[in-house]
Amino acid sequence: MICPDCKNEFVQQFVCTTCGAEKLYDATVETLRNQLAAAQKDAKRYRWLREQTTGGNFWVAHGHLHGGLSQWNGEPLDAAVDAAMKECGK
Repeated sequence: MICPDCKNEFVQQFVCTTCGAEKLYDATVETLRNQLAAAQKDAKRYRWLREQTTGGNFWVAHGHLHGGLSQWNGEPLDAAVDAAMKECGK
């Protein structure tokens, strides 16, 4: 693997052969912080939407092949999202 700062190869995770572990560790921690912040933002957005569906302000509709709509909220909405993600391979 390559050190993101000095571009040198490192022997094992967090041990750079040129500049030492601190830079690799700092870069890894910063990357993980950014990923966590993005995941928390997505989770907050989904929780807000889910709460709106249980409070009656919004609802998520599912169209049926032969007509009609179903309303999803709360746990059924979670299950529908999980099933759709699984079907799409995500």
